[in-house]
Amino acid sequence: MAAARRLLGSWVLLAPLLGGLALLGVGPVPARALHNVTAELFGAEAWGTLAAFGDLNSDKQTDLFVLRERNDLIVFLADQNAPYFKPKVKVSLKNHSTLITSVVPGDYDGDSQMDVLLTYLPKNHANDPCNMTILNRTFQDEPLIMDFNADLIPDIFGITNESNQPQILLGG
Repeated sequence: MAAARRLLGSWVLLAPLLGGLALLGVGPVPARALHNVTAELFGAEAWGTLAAFGDLNSDKQTDLFVLRERNDLIVFLADQNAPYFKPKVKVSLKNHSTLITSVVPGDYDGDSQMDVLLTYLPKNHANDPCNMTILNRTFQDEPLIMDFNADLIPDIFGITNESNQPQILLGG
């Protein structure tokens, strides 16, 4: 008799759980297919390599930085209407015989406006001592971007043409 009560008590506890599981199987069938939305997002401009993303025009929407043929940078600004990303800014280094190696958006001077750090390499991979960047430094390799002094402004680490020791260029 005690065993029967325990069995009945188990069913009383188990019945709502089984009923809930049965309800999960009822309803619309969940979608299991992926849909290509590339044309809706980019229109006919959907080609290149995504290099970075950030809010370039401070409209609180993510903009995309796309490299084409490693010497053109196209910035796609977000829009409310299709295509939702439109190419608005183009920087071409084709005439300079260089290959863009990285694109790093950030506020490097602390003015609350996004800046863009481009690193590039001459196509012949030779070091050009006369080639100076806006930072007035030529880095021997890719610089590292990090907030060294915790002021929320990106700082640049790297070995420049001025020294064999790593240098820290503080932003701001």
